[in-house]
Amino acid sequence: MLKKRIYRFIESVLKRIIFFFKKTTNKNLSKAILTAIFKANEEEKILLKINKKESFVVHSHETISKQIFIDGSFDFIDFEKTISIIKELNSLNTLVDIGANIGSICIPALTRNYFKNAIIIEPEIKNFRLLMANVYLNELEKRVIAYNIALTNRDGDILYLKKDDKWDNRGDFRIVENPLNDNIYQHYPLMFLLQHQTQSRYATLNNDQ
Repeated sequence: MLKKRIYRFIESVLKRIIFFFKKTTNKNLSKAILTAIFKANEEEKILLKINKKESFVVHSHETISKQIFIDGSFDFIDFEKTISIIKELNSLNTLVDIGANIGSICIPALTRNYFKNAIIIEPEIKNFRLLMANVYLNELEKRVIAYNIALTNRDGDILYLKKDDKWDNRGDFRIVENPLNDNIYQHYPLMFLLQHQTQSRYATLNNDQ
């Protein structure tokens, strides 16, 4: 009985803390708590971030994902500034997001209706998996065409990518000329992609195709 009372007391305290955290309007306090949660879960593979307008599955222990988890977005303010400039002279129908990562730009661009649909391209497979998870999580599957490839101006080339091990940034892959054991991604020019849009709503093109 005593153990149950202790656990119930702990549960009650935690519920109060969580409720206070969810209701607080203090941005600095909110960031401090989210930072602590993110750092406490670095051994996990993924984390879930729920915003008012969109939600994200993010990598743990990674630069871009950390900012999304703590701040709710990554570089999206700059994107909105750009849109405010170009929308006067352009019809914003289709967003082409080359190097979409896990969807930090394309997901809110669609959920907030800056664009009607999107072509999203991400070569790195772990990023692509979370990108597609975020597409479905935000119910955007009918508004996107996704490609697990890299782009070039020549068809059929092989691209070798390497992430700098010094930084936990899955958006900072570099091209290497003579790799030893790096991942290899087949890449296609954009015109090739446009020709394939009518064949499949969700196209995952890789070295086997």
